[in-house]
Amino acid sequence: TWNPSEPLQSPPYEFFLPDIFIFADNQFGWLMVHVGAGMSKDYIFIFSTKNGGRSWEIVFDPYSPNGPHTCSKTGMDFLTDGRGVLTLHCQGVRDGAIINTTTNNGVEWTEHILSAPSFESTAFDYGNYCHTHSPQILDDGTIVAAVTCETFVDSQLETTGNFQYSLELGADIWESYEYPGGDLLYVSESTAYAFSDEI
Repeated sequence: TWNPSEPLQSPPYEFFLPDIFIFADNQFGWLMVHVGAGMSKDYIFIFSTKNGGRSWEIVFDPYSPNGPHTCSKTGMDFLTDGRGVLTLHCQGVRDGAIINTTTNNGVEWTEHILSAPSFESTAFDYGNYCHTHSPQILDDGTIVAAVTCETFVDSQLETTGNFQYSLELGADIWESYEYPGGDLLYVSESTAYAFSDEI
């Protein structure tokens, strides 16, 4: 059986496209809705619920002063304490790879421009289009996300590198490793799956 929630509140916008929908437990959940685009912008609302989806409040909107208004959104994850992570695909408009984090339920976001891996220092150089995806916050508070870099070869887009980045709780430095590519899914702190051509 299904029960309707209270209607989502939103001013009129260009469109209203629900996208990423996650729950951290049976009460705390978040919904990302795309409402406008153009000039490398991807305007979004983030709604939050604390009662299992019966009602939702806006925690982030296109007028929020601190947040990811540019670039396409590729993923989002939250914990019940309000810590969250959001990943971006900038389609070559911005150099490098970018991750956004929040500690207050998505109201304010901090941008992290990642450094190229030390073992492949030219991975983010001009001509390589890198984006972040598959974000997760593990039970121990570690943030993990994947970075995929691509470039054009004979008018075809080819992958030049796949990297995993992680930031332990309380740390300031992102660690980077190679991984097989594709969607990255952690099922515990020590076990992950990469869904590429092979698992």
